Amino acid sequence: MADYYPIEQEGQTPVPNTYREGTRFTISSIDRGSGGGRVLVFDSEKDMKPVEDYYRGFSGALYSHVYAEGNVLLQINGELPKAKAEEYDRGLQEVA
Repeated sequence: MADYYPIEQEGQTPVPNTYREGTRFTISSIDRGSGGGRVLVFDSEKDMKPVEDYYRGFSGALYSHVYAEGNVLLQINGELPKAKAEEYDRGLQEVA
């Protein structure tokens, strides 16, 4: 079972703070130290853009899968295989 908690509990991060609310979650197949992902909700696409650009800007070991639907952004650690990350994206598409 995955753990999840509000982003406010993360403390200081370099992620632009333009989101209204967010949830951090773990993925059991990824090393706990590497994390899992985040779901962030924004008031507008304009607010979402800097955060989307931030996560899309990583490559190599810091790479993230990034998906968006409406004003919701899903970021998943790049250690998760793309096919598995796309399963999370399909879930986002169903609920957003």
